[in-house]
Amino acid sequence: MTIYPLARVRSMDRRLLPLAVTTIGSFMSILDTTIVNVALPNILRQFDARIESGQLVLTSYLIALAIVIPLSGFLGEKIGMKRLYILTLTCFTLGSALCGLAWNLQSLIVFRVIQGLGGGMLQPVGMAIVFSMITPLERARFMGFLGLPMLIAPILGPSFGGYLVEFLSWRAIFWI
Repeated sequence: MTIYPLARVRSMDRRLLPLAVTTIGSFMSILDTTIVNVALPNILRQFDARIESGQLVLTSYLIALAIVIPLSGFLGEKIGMKRLYILTLTCFTLGSALCGLAWNLQSLIVFRVIQGLGGGMLQPVGMAIVFSMITPLERARFMGFLGLPMLIAPILGPSFGGYLVEFLSWRAIFWI
């Protein structure tokens, strides 16, 4: 009788890693929608750019994000959810690193698009992965945990971004 509780604990542990990875991925994707707002004046000052062109730093990410979300299910069925998640996480991470290395405003905008193309699929694909691993009775608990980034990231983004810009550099917001 003592084997059953141990087996259940082990199976729960096996599911916690994908849950943690997908939650962190969603958090970072959502965080990047707000963290850049406070850095924009510093970015514009460094690149000697006007606010009109600088707004593309914000909107390019959001547009790319919105474009790829509807493609998540289709691409997940074609290449597999796990493989798609790894690809989108890689794209998001690469885009983030490149944003921190941007040499002018135009390159930053292009790199934000790359970041958004990856970031847009992190949450829906992550949810699909977690959804496939849980029973109907566990859905509320697991989906609630996955929903936390949607609440916390927009709150932390401006404060955390302001701290990084103030004490490090605007480039640091892309390297977290």
